Amino acid sequence: MSPHQPDRPTPPITNGSPPVALAQVRLFGDLTIIAPALGAAPLDLGSPTTRSLFAYLLLHRDRPADRRQLALLFWPDAPETAARRNLRQYLHRLRRALEPLAAAEELVLVEGSTVQLNPRAAFDVDMQRFEDFLDTAAPSSAAETAVYALQSAVALYRGDLLADLLDDWCQAPRLHARQRAMQALEQLADLHHGRRDLPSAIAAAEQLLRLEPWHEAAHTRLMAFYYLSGARTQALQQYQRCRQALADELDAAPLPATTAMAAEMRAGAWQETHAPPPPFNALPPGIPNGPGTLCPPRCRAEALSCGRRAPAAATTGGRALCRSHG
Repeated sequence: MSPHQPDRPTPPITNGSPPVALAQVRLFGDLTIIAPALGAAPLDLGSPTTRSLFAYLLLHRDRPADRRQLALLFWPDAPETAARRNLRQYLHRLRRALEPLAAAEELVLVEGSTVQLNPRAAFDVDMQRFEDFLDTAAPSSAAETAVYALQSAVALYRGDLLADLLDDWCQAPRLHARQRAMQALEQLADLHHGRRDLPSAIAAAEQLLRLEPWHEAAHTRLMAFYYLSGARTQALQQYQRCRQALADELDAAPLPATTAMAAEMRAGAWQETHAPPPPFNALPPGIPNGPGTLCPPRCRAEALSCGRRAPAAATTGGRALCRSHG
């Protein structure tokens, strides 16, 4: 299993008719479970550990989890016997908490040395629909199909995955989902731009900047979209916002190409065919590309100045970010 991408749940087995969802599970933002049987009130799973255990089993329910490995994942500092005892106790609590959803069906399956959330249980999970929409928006898809799928996906992204959970295991799927949301907004902005729907392209780039205000390529795209729509003043204001965001977040100045772009716009001489904005995933020369892990803000300026990259390095709008400084 890749550390950056959670496995997909196995589709529920039915007799040909669409399954009725036991519950809607929202993983973006705070973990929330809404079930028809409970009315408007969300299901209370209890402690943060019980909530985290449910989320982990839900994201990995296509295969049984080894109980020993799961115990050591959740209680890495405890002796193995204590960790396994804790897991038994929290699995019992999780079973009790899920009883209102399906009293006649076991939702937590414990068999021998493994545990699994019942793959036949029809949970409507926003993360799964998010991934399905993004898979629909493949490069080979028609533009209208891709736009609809991407818009549907980003609408589901209400915030970071499992934002209320602090467990270490959440970091990889959280980063994976955030990167996919950013890529979706990048693709959506470019699709709208290609169709000359500049207001929609502007909206997508602005949404991306709300996720990462220091994303320089999104700033340059937004400058271009404003300029092409006849709003030169807004394009230059966007350059100033770019400068401020980079100074605040990275203690850095814009790339020379961004500054040159702004100067041409100020003179009314910028033309898209002569100097298009860089692609969203552009990197400065000499810095390798690759997926990775974002560092805390205090390290970003050091990452820029020293050129170091975290193990599995990240890119953010053409900037290298490093986590090696802690």
